Amino acid sequence: MMSLRSFSFIKLMNMKKIYYCPICGRELIKSEIKGYSFQCLHCDEDFTESEVIIKNEKDNEKEK
Repeated sequence: MMSLRSFSFIKLMNMKKIYYCPICGRELIKSEIKGYSFQCLHCDEDFTESEVIIKNEKDNEKEK
C-alpha cells in the first residue's frame, strides 16, 4: 500500500509546470536557441530553466 506522502509526491510530479518570464511575468514558450530552454515573445529574451518562474497547475488555480 502506498503511503500518503508517496502519493502526494507522485501527484506533485505529474502536475503540469508552467514557466513564466522573470521580467514581465508572461507565459514562456520553448526556445529554439541552443543553450536556452525558454523564450519570452514580449521581452524578446531567452532564459535557462534556472532563471524563470515555475508554477504548477495547482498554483494557478489558487490565484484565480
